[in-house]
Amino acid sequence: MNRISLFIILLPFLSIACKNHSTDPNDSTDKPDLMISQITYTRLSNVFHDSIGGVYISPPYFQFDLTIKNIGTKDVTSALFIEYSQSQRDFDSSYCSAGIRANDPPTPLPAHDSIQVEITGFLSDSLPKVLFLIDTNNRYNQPGGYPLIDESNYNNNTYVLPIKW
Repeated sequence: MNRISLFIILLPFLSIACKNHSTDPNDSTDKPDLMISQITYTRLSNVFHDSIGGVYISPPYFQFDLTIKNIGTKDVTSALFIEYSQSQRDFDSSYCSAGIRANDPPTPLPAHDSIQVEITGFLSDSLPKVLFLIDTNNRYNQPGGYPLIDESNYNNNTYVLPIKW
């Protein structure tokens, strides 16, 4: 397993598009198929000290450990874009507020293998869930933007994690 560590601040006012358009699920000829098979989380200390002795108390601070599995028949050889949000509006419209590039620089993810991705960030303590999405087919892709991955099934790229406060 490969391990990727990133630090992200969830900003609810961002609106990064992450529509999850599906293709024919029967078209699985030699293609990868990514899914988030598990997520665990830890609430971290939200008390920080600055260099001059001041104390800063932040919103709740979390570490998420995602297991991303390739259940397809072909290796993934590019980076992945993982988006996430706590906004009910984002849940309803399938848009996400924040995202990270994972597996970058790319390390091949063989068929039937998995990688671990660590995301650390601030969340609102008033919302009981987080939506995660592996965005491999973003229709707003720009050159140098999100990596596109031709998957056999795009319908299994989301994961809703309930948060217990």
